Amino acid sequence: MNQVLAFVEVNMKLLVKDKLSFIWSIVLPTVMLLTNRGNVRGYEDLRFWWVYIIVSSFLFGIGIYALQLKESGIMRVVFSVNNNPWTFFGGNFLTQILYSVICLGVFNLIAYFLIGVNYFGAMGYSMRAVVYCIPIGFLGYNLTLLRNVHVRTLETIASIIIFVLFIFMSMNSIWNRINPLYVISNLVIETDWKRILIYLLTGIVIILCSLYSVSNYTCLSNEWR
Repeated sequence: MNQVLAFVEVNMKLLVKDKLSFIWSIVLPTVMLLTNRGNVRGYEDLRFWWVYIIVSSFLFGIGIYALQLKESGIMRVVFSVNNNPWTFFGGNFLTQILYSVICLGVFNLIAYFLIGVNYFGAMGYSMRAVVYCIPIGFLGYNLTLLRNVHVRTLETIASIIIFVLFIFMSMNSIWNRINPLYVISNLVIETDWKRILIYLLTGIVIILCSLYSVSNYTCLSNEWR
């Protein structure tokens, strides 16, 4: 556990210096909230921003981040000290959960001043969104299994996909039925326990299937292998 917390401490220090993560997680959602605040009435509208913030943090901060460290060669140094992929994954996952909570806290505070939403109520609902997004963190880690893919290219593709999915959530489109951001956003305010249970069971399956990518993560870059 101490090693996991050590990874968390290092990762949080790196995140403080990472301006791009801050822009994607706070600035962009805030700008979009400002431009749409006339149409935002409460939790049912804010949930779309919450899920966007969390999914972006999990996708870029767990799977793509692990690929970035591998490609740069830094993981050879890290694994020479602690050759345990589970500890590394646990540290990254816990880091992104903490980072998401911080981002949500800041965003909900901004929403409180802009539209007068109840801050503590918003935090309660957004924490539910964090729980529902956990399978996404595991699913994104499967990106570490890809070979001959440059991280920059993957980041660009992922950024476009996430942004398009976010835009689609505001549309009355049939494609939202398979839009993971839209599905999770609806679960945040869902009261039908049958639907919640189905999603939780699906999430467990996703997590179990993704454990292979966690256990097989290596410090060697894809090109090296």
